[in-house]
Parts: sequence; structure tokens; C-alpha cells
Amino acid sequence: LWPEVIALTKSWHSPLSSITLRVSDKMAVSHTFINELIVAHSSMLEHIAFISVDVPWQSVGVIATKCTRLERFAMHIPDKDVVSLCFPTVYAVLIHRIQHSFSTALAKSTTLQTLTDIGESHTVHSAQAFLSRSNVKMMMTKVPRLKKLVTHDRIWTVRI
Repeated sequence: LWPEVIALTKSWHSPLSSITLRVSDKMAVSHTFINELIVAHSSMLEHIAFISVDVPWQSVGVIATKCTRLERFAMHIPDKDVVSLCFPTVYAVLIHRIQHSFSTALAKSTTLQTLTDIGESHTVHSAQAFLSRSNVKMMMTKVPRLKKLVTHDRIWTVRI
């Protein structure tokens, strides 16, 4: 359905400035779909939100690179794909790698100002350990214009 919708909006010859993809049940989108979206609308996109949608890592980099007007980006930043709570040291190292990869992908954006971690419905009430002060500082340092990082319980901002 979404590829047809993107094709239809592309045929209007009026690029979207904002898009929110929200599904009732969590699902993954392909890198191909993200590329179609970017080809059709990257020149004007200022806001992108993926709610209950898993986005491939390479797609985050493409969005950051190709959407030259992107100011706001919202999605779940995954923190538990390879986590074992039995080994806190391993947990911390893996979380740092995931955060580092995400920051590296976003660092390609020269316009992103606000990043929102929309979380997952079943983790909203639990702490998200990967967003420590040092990880947020590192992300804000790597992403050139990032000024605000919003989570379910906190708003992190850059001091000027």
C-alpha cells in the first residue's frame, strides 16, 4: 500500500514537507521503500516520523544525507536488539555501539535540529539506559545542528 501512496504523491509534482507513517501493529519497512520516499520527496521534507515502524540503519543515513531540509525526525531508537541483562558490561558496550551507529548515520544531516525517540508502546514506562548523559552529549556533538533530543520522560537541549 505505501509504495502506491508514495507513487501517487510523486505524481502530484508537489513534494511533501512532512510525513508520518503510523501503523497499528509494529512492522518493518524496506530500504527500497525508504529510497522511493526519498526520491519522491527529499527536496522538501522537513519532518519525518516513523511510529511503530522499524527503519533499517542504512535508511537513517540516506534520510540524513538526502533530506536537505530535514529539521525534525522521530522514530524509535532501538536499544535491546542484542542485549543481555545478565552481563551489564556487555550491555553497556553493545548499547554504546548501537548509539554510536545511530549517531554516525544522523551525523550526515546538516539540518536536523530535533530528534524524538518515540519509544515502543511496551517500553514507555521503563527506563531507557542507553540515553545516558554521556550518550546524549556524544550524539549532540556528532550531529552538527542537533539542538534537542526528546524522550518519553525528558527533553535534552544544547547549551549555547
